[in-house]
Amino acid sequence: MESCLSLEDYFNPESSLSVYSPLVQQMFSNEANFLLDDLIQHKLSVGLVDAPEPQHPNHKIRTVLIYNPSWYSELYHNHPHFRRDRSIRALTRIKQNKDQPFRESDCSAVSYYFHYDTIYREFIFKRLTAGYNDPLWGFVPPTLNHHHFESYCSEKIPF
Repeated sequence: MESCLSLEDYFNPESSLSVYSPLVQQMFSNEANFLLDDLIQHKLSVGLVDAPEPQHPNHKIRTVLIYNPSWYSELYHNHPHFRRDRSIRALTRIKQNKDQPFRESDCSAVSYYFHYDTIYREFIFKRLTAGYNDPLWGFVPPTLNHHHFESYCSEKIPF
């Protein structure tokens, strides 16, 4: 069956995943679980080691012992003031199928809500539709395609 829209036309990262089929929700949940585990297990850690060219007794230098996941470093560099704690909360909500739609607000100190959910929905969508390079497994092919959204072809898109 030929699709009626491009994959990007099916997906709005500002909408909750609850508007999509249970299969699509499960695929996002599984990917969020993988990312969450990776983020929790690989927190940047810096330690002191002996200097390669000591200038004095007990000369030490700082070195990275554990690196952040490369995908997290990319998000961190692309979004100003990107925070790990908010990332963990957003990935947990997506994993548990409790993510919330993006909301703007004029009447509070915070001008928007669930921005991290939006960032991670878009990030996961790209990973699932385009594939990605993993340092251990190489290229991981896409797993989400038009067939997962076929019911939306003849219906109104929910956004």
